Amino acid sequence: MFSEELKKYDWDETTRFIQSRTAAHVESALRKQHLSVEDFMALISPAAEPYLEQMAQLSHRYTMERFGKTISLYIPLYVSNACTNSCVYCGFNHNNPLERVTLTLDQVKAECEAIRRLGPFENLLIVSGEFPALNGVDYLEKVLNVARPYFNNLTIEVMPMKTESYARLVESGLNGVVCFQETYNAANYKTYHPKGMKSIFDWRVNGFDRMGQAGVHKIGMGVLIGLEDWRTDLAMLARHLRYLRKNYWRTRYSVNFPRMCPAEGGYQPKVVMSDRELAQV
Repeated sequence: MFSEELKKYDWDETTRFIQSRTAAHVESALRKQHLSVEDFMALISPAAEPYLEQMAQLSHRYTMERFGKTISLYIPLYVSNACTNSCVYCGFNHNNPLERVTLTLDQVKAECEAIRRLGPFENLLIVSGEFPALNGVDYLEKVLNVARPYFNNLTIEVMPMKTESYARLVESGLNGVVCFQETYNAANYKTYHPKGMKSIFDWRVNGFDRMGQAGVHKIGMGVLIGLEDWRTDLAMLARHLRYLRKNYWRTRYSVNFPRMCPAEGGYQPKVVMSDRELAQV
């Protein structure tokens, strides 16, 4: 499991390594066709900021080679905001005084029909809070069965589950799973996730192993940029991705970079990533 692999890497040492990268390290990485995680850390370091245009041109070239002028659209369907977690930054927080709604299967069907009337959406992302008694694997399996006739690709962004639960959903037509580790800083993780199953760091970080073991076709992963130093978190994410691709090579992967931004009256991020820094990543 990746929780054991992660113990090989010290958070503070990784931070220092990234900050110590120089222009020579960046230029060496830019000359390579196959990069190591250490090369990636050079490219997200402060030393790489002057090379942003060169990096953008390389990124454009690789995108055109692999995908051409293609945009893939998806649409989210929120089926439940019921949640047992108390994540300090999240509107679904169990302690927030808001109305909790879990869609009936008839309501799910009506939403699918409404989405189909909007246009050519073939990729549906089914989203829910973490409340196993209301929106656990039994409920999600029924939701997938309702949605399958309407969409070619079904992805879930829900609570981490057991391997057998993921396998069961794959049998019911599940194509992919999106899950954010939020942060790889194990020492501070519980500060942001004080209660609920999400407060258990190893359970969440090892969820990706369980997805791979269950044969999930595509896994989307990421960190929540704003909780901790984003460069260190993304270096840990890169290590995690390398580990998964080596061990579950039949699965496809995508990486997301959700940014937290300052909001009036809401949770204020510890770190704010600029637009240029997002482009660099």
